[in-house]
Amino acid sequence: DIATLAELQLRLFSVDIRDATRAAAPGAAIIGAAMVVGLGAAPIVLAACSLALVEFAGWSYTAAFSLMAVLSVVVAAALGYAGWRKFATAI
Repeated sequence: DIATLAELQLRLFSVDIRDATRAAAPGAAIIGAAMVVGLGAAPIVLAACSLALVEFAGWSYTAAFSLMAVLSVVVAAALGYAGWRKFATAI
């Protein structure tokens, strides 16, 4: 009958969700680790770029670090705007 079919479908769905969660967990953990490492490396990369401008282009520390800060804000704003538009069209 219909009640038995619905119960069996619900059990099958819960088993599918459990299996998918188990399969996706290692990948999600690796992505999380990559995000942590990437976020930790970002300030180092920005500082290295600033110091390279100081050393190789003869810029002042203030100008080099200010440029990197402004570029970071512009890139963050562009990514945020693109993400917001993508999110808004998905709703």
